[in-house]
Amino acid sequence: MNELHKQIFELFRLLDDIDTAGDMFKEDHTGYREYVEKKQKERWFHINEQEVNELYAEFMPDREVEE
Repeated sequence: MNELHKQIFELFRLLDDIDTAGDMFKEDHTGYREYVEKKQKERWFHINEQEVNELYAEFMPDREVEE
Protein backbone atom coordinates (compact mmCIF):
# COMPACT_ATOMS: atom_id res chain seq x y z
CA MET A 1 0.00 0.00 0.00
CA ASN A 2 1.46 3.35 -0.96
CA GLU A 3 1.42 6.39 1.32
CA LEU A 4 -1.55 8.04 -0.41
CA HIS A 5 -3.67 4.90 -0.02
CA LYS A 6 -2.70 4.72 3.64
CA GLN A 7 -3.77 8.35 4.15
CA ILE A 8 -7.08 7.71 2.41
CA PHE A 9 -7.70 4.61 4.51
CA GLU A 10 -6.83 6.28 7.81
CA LEU A 11 -8.99 9.34 7.09
CA PHE A 12 -11.89 7.09 6.05
CA ARG A 13 -11.39 5.05 9.23
CA LEU A 14 -11.78 8.22 11.29
CA LEU A 15 -15.07 9.00 9.53
CA ASP A 16 -16.22 5.43 10.06
CA ASP A 17 -15.37 5.62 13.78
CA ILE A 18 -17.39 8.84 14.07
CA ASP A 19 -20.30 7.21 12.24
CA THR A 20 -20.16 4.22 14.61
CA ALA A 21 -20.09 6.60 17.58
CA GLY A 22 -23.54 7.81 16.55
CA ASP A 23 -24.85 4.35 17.41
CA MET A 24 -22.73 4.04 20.55
CA PHE A 25 -23.83 7.32 22.10
CA LYS A 26 -27.47 7.37 20.90
CA GLU A 27 -29.07 9.99 23.16
CA ASP A 28 -25.85 11.06 24.90
CA HIS A 29 -25.26 14.17 22.80
CA THR A 30 -22.59 15.54 25.13
CA GLY A 31 -20.64 12.28 25.06
CA TYR A 32 -20.95 12.11 21.28
CA ARG A 33 -19.71 15.66 20.85
CA GLU A 34 -16.75 15.06 23.15
CA TYR A 35 -15.87 11.87 21.28
CA VAL A 36 -16.10 13.54 17.87
CA GLU A 37 -14.05 16.55 18.97
CA LYS A 38 -11.33 14.23 20.25
CA LYS A 39 -11.46 11.90 17.25
CA GLN A 40 -11.37 14.61 14.58
CA LYS A 41 -8.03 15.86 15.91
CA GLU A 42 -6.48 12.57 14.79
CA ARG A 43 -6.71 13.70 11.17
CA TRP A 44 -3.54 15.72 11.73
CA PHE A 45 -1.64 12.47 12.33
CA HIS A 46 -2.33 11.52 8.70
CA ILE A 47 -2.10 14.77 6.75
CA ASN A 48 -0.32 18.04 7.42
CA GLU A 49 -1.60 21.57 7.04
CA GLN A 50 0.44 22.26 3.90
CA GLU A 51 -1.08 19.22 2.18
CA VAL A 52 -4.56 20.36 3.21
CA ASN A 53 -3.95 23.84 1.83
CA GLU A 54 -2.76 22.36 -1.46
CA LEU A 55 -5.88 20.20 -1.69
CA TYR A 56 -8.15 23.17 -0.98
CA ALA A 57 -6.32 25.18 -3.65
CA GLU A 58 -6.84 22.39 -6.16
CA PHE A 59 -10.43 21.40 -5.37
CA MET A 60 -11.87 24.63 -3.92
CA PRO A 61 -9.88 27.44 -5.52
CA ASP A 62 -12.51 30.09 -4.69
CA ARG A 63 -12.36 29.33 -0.95
CA GLU A 64 -11.42 32.22 1.28
CA VAL A 65 -8.32 31.37 3.29
CA GLU A 66 -8.14 32.32 6.96
CA GLU A 67 -4.82 33.73 8.09
